[in-house]
Amino acid sequence: MAITVNWSTKIVDSTASITDLVAFKETLRAEEDGATGILYDGIIAYAKLDLGGGAYFHAVDFINGYQLRFPNVGAYTITGNLGATIVPVANVYVERKTSAAFVTTAIGGVGITADDVWGNPDIENGMSPQDIMRILLSAISGLTTGSGTPNVAFSDNAGSKPRITATLTNGNRTVVTLDPT
Repeated sequence: MAITVNWSTKIVDSTASITDLVAFKETLRAEEDGATGILYDGIIAYAKLDLGGGAYFHAVDFINGYQLRFPNVGAYTITGNLGATIVPVANVYVERKTSAAFVTTAIGGVGITADDVWGNPDIENGMSPQDIMRILLSAISGLTTGSGTPNVAFSDNAGSKPRITATLTNGNRTVVTLDPT
């Protein structure tokens, strides 16, 4: 993973996914301690919570106005609890894999994980959390067709699939069909 810091714009560029949060933190600390970095505000705050049984909860938060950017086109993954504003770049997709909490017992049991929440197949009316997010995204930022007519549709961001279709009577939704697939 190549990490570069533009100290004047407070942009941290990463050319690879961030899958080892501790290694990422160490790389940023080395940048902060370098000959140039020592002249500027710190980039991150770091917390390591001892959960017992050899398990730790690591959290890295960008501070002092620093932002993270993936400058090269592609798909990236951030694994762990990284609190950073990501600078949008065209044709860059960033998936965050975080966990609200980790619990480890003396016998190695695991508490609630992200899969316990996001893997739930039925949040409402048979829709999973992913289904609900697709519907919400289309309602908030999807392309709209039929505005001002009795039939309106909200599509996915690519504009290729209607996720919400509605029939309007006197401006009120009377029939709504959802397609999160």
